[in-house]
Amino acid sequence: ITQVSSGRKNFWHGCLSAADEKRGNVATFEWIAYRCQNLDGSWREGRLDGFAAVIFQHEFRHLMGGTYMDIAHHFESKTDLDQKIQQGKLPFFGVASDSLPLLIQGFERDKTVDEFGLKR
Repeated sequence: ITQVSSGRKNFWHGCLSAADEKRGNVATFEWIAYRCQNLDGSWREGRLDGFAAVIFQHEFRHLMGGTYMDIAHHFESKTDLDQKIQQGKLPFFGVASDSLPLLIQGFERDKTVDEFGLKR
């Protein structure tokens, strides 16, 4: 990750790694810029916005070690969450408060996934 937005969005994460667990509310950057290497060794750069940025950060959390469950403070069952979102009681993808934990907390811009692994 080479750049991130100053704005953050809240998102209620679920995961196949935690299929029977409650959803957890965490903050993600609205957009991220990245630099990566393909399997053939060539470098690519890009930018992801919105839901694509959320998915990237979700998977990056796994590569950093852990899941949303290690970061989130607020949890809801999928059934309760779906009802509350449908009733307008909870935002689906709203602006995150500064107190909401960042999904990829501890990340450092321009560090590779391997460098994160060395810190664990």
